[in-house]
This record gives sequence, structure tokens and C-alpha cells, in this order.
Amino acid sequence: MRFFILLAVFAAAFSLPASAVRAAACEGASRMVIECEAFMARGAAKKEMTQVYEDLLAGMQTDQAKRHLKQAQAAWEVYMRSSCDFESVVWMSGSGTSARVMLCEAVYTKRRTAVLQDMLQCRTDDCPH
Repeated sequence: MRFFILLAVFAAAFSLPASAVRAAACEGASRMVIECEAFMARGAAKKEMTQVYEDLLAGMQTDQAKRHLKQAQAAWEVYMRSSCDFESVVWMSGSGTSARVMLCEAVYTKRRTAVLQDMLQCRTDDCPH
């Protein structure tokens, strides 16, 4: 039950209409649909973050700034995976574990995208790029 509430909250929080999340490939047994939707939500979030990250990286003025951004992004990915594993520990060995982890990763990725987008749009002297 908590999983279905989490899925509803996630969809509402990011204004993902069911039609945008569900594809023909997601039709089938309800558990498989949820896993497919979670997979698609994570993929969409990652695609958006990757584009913002690449735009930010391309705008970096120095090799040092680029190197630090790459290191920060790699560290963030480790943090995100570890955090989602921890947050999903109650689901371990349950049928909703993989979907729960993917939804968690989608939420963290959306948050990271917002941080990267703020950096990309920064126009002051103290911007990291």
C-alpha cells in the first residue's frame, strides 16, 4: 500500500500524467506496470539531468572547473544510489523493491537537475563556471 501511495505522490509532485509515464510496453500485470512506469520515470529524469549537466559542462571556462564538476557528479551518483538503497531497505526482498529504488532515483535525479539548472542559470561573479 505504501508503494502505491509513493507512486501517486511522485506522479503528483512532478506533474507526470499517466499517459506520459505509461507506454504500450508497460501494459500487463500490475507489478510489471509499476516497475515499467518507475523505469520510465527514472529514465526521463536521468535524460533531463544529463542534458542540463552536459550544457553546464560545456559552459565551464576552465579545465579545473570541468574536472571538479565531473568529480562532483560522480560523487553525487554514488550518494544517490547509496541513499536509495538505504531508503528502500524496508522493501528488500519484496516485490516492490526494484520499483521503489527506481522511483527514489528519479526523485533524487530531479533534485539534482534543479541544482545543476541553478548553476547553469547563474549569472553572478561567484558562479561555479
